[in-house]
Amino acid sequence: MRRACMTGVPIIGNQDSDIGEIIDRYDLGETFTRESGQDLCQAIVSLINSEEDYQNSLENYARKQHWEEAGVALKRLYREVAET
Repeated sequence: MRRACMTGVPIIGNQDSDIGEIIDRYDLGETFTRESGQDLCQAIVSLINSEEDYQNSLENYARKQHWEEAGVALKRLYREVAET
């Protein structure tokens, strides 16, 4: 998923999964209902028709996934927990 975001490729994933929740939260692509071929087909068509709409979200997410950014966030979280 990180690699897709880093290369600007929107993602299609099952909405009832951790990946689906991340896709929806960060607007990284489309989700579909598991075991629904029709829902998957609609997600693919929607993604094809609006692929450019996801580029800003993908770039922002990819930037946050860089090891330096993730390290800073983890360090901040660690300090917050240690201070409480």
